[in-house]
Amino acid sequence: MFSCPRWLRGRRSLMRLMCALAVIELACVMYGVWWARSCGMHAAVRFAERLARGTEESGLTPPSPNREQTTAAAAKVAAGIYVDEIGDVSIRELSCRVGFSIWFRWPAAAGLTAEDLLAFTVLNGRVESSQVEHQFVSEGQRYLRCRVLAELSVRWELDRFPLDDQQIVLSIEHPRLSATELSFAADEEGSRISSRVAVPMWEVTGFSVLDKPHAWQTGRGDPRKATAAPVNWSQLRAVISLSPRSWGFHLKLFQCVYVAVAIAAVALLIPANCLDPRFGLGVGGLFAAVANSWMTSELIPDTGLMTLADVINGVSILTILITVLESTLSLHLYETCGMRDLSRFLDKGCFVLLSVGYVVFQVSIAVAAS
Repeated sequence: MFSCPRWLRGRRSLMRLMCALAVIELACVMYGVWWARSCGMHAAVRFAERLARGTEESGLTPPSPNREQTTAAAAKVAAGIYVDEIGDVSIRELSCRVGFSIWFRWPAAAGLTAEDLLAFTVLNGRVESSQVEHQFVSEGQRYLRCRVLAELSVRWELDRFPLDDQQIVLSIEHPRLSATELSFAADEEGSRISSRVAVPMWEVTGFSVLDKPHAWQTGRGDPRKATAAPVNWSQLRAVISLSPRSWGFHLKLFQCVYVAVAIAAVALLIPANCLDPRFGLGVGGLFAAVANSWMTSELIPDTGLMTLADVINGVSILTILITVLESTLSLHLYETCGMRDLSRFLDKGCFVLLSVGYVVFQVSIAVAAS
């Protein structure tokens, strides 16, 4: 026979237990909001670095300090991009396909040929097809435009998935001509993104084309360059900014786990001695939450990164586990201790605390992340 512990005797002891649970929930809410906001601020910094000409990006090799001198004598090539297609977006594969037109305009006396510029490469992807659309020479200026379909490797921001803002970056460089021989100048006025472009889950909120210096850590064995010194290259970059369309995809992902938590919480209103529904609902909800966690993990790459989806699923599983533990404690009060009133008091108090705490946490972290 199990005896009833002294710390369970009386409502005051149970009130202390529920107060401790409320403090833990409050701490989780505060930490979750801080974490979501921190992820958003770090992403905003990375986005700003990609769009700033004079700011070096974190984690990349900074250009050589003499880049102004090396680009002074380089051939100036005005270049622009018109994006009219984005498809095959895959978060898990870290990729998407982009169809765009790119044009170059440069002085005929610069010594560059159309074949020289057609050798451009997509630095963060590969060109699947390229077709010249138009080229001519007029008033000492050469003009070349071609249609390109490229598969890009995208660095998706997954910290706040599925409520995260994104940027698709298209980086163009010449594989042979460094910054001492060719310098891109972005045609910002002529560059656009088509209004027909539609990206699943996101809406296009910004489009920018800029030229930035890019440094390779080494001369890559070229005997004309210092092998151990960074070598500058001129890069043409198009940045497409995306924001979630709504909370629809978020609710679609987690509606099952929300229902599972609600069912597990409702089970607390059933008398503790009704074992089948009292424990069956909680255990069933636990399996549903685990299945939802597995489903959402299949949408993103296999990394050690903790995402917003992982946090939501983890807190949901923990909440359901707490309801099962509370049912065990309530059953002990009901059967072993014979304190049926205390058992119902504990059930109702934990139902209110867990329900309110869970809803406040979910809403707060989602708002902070978005």
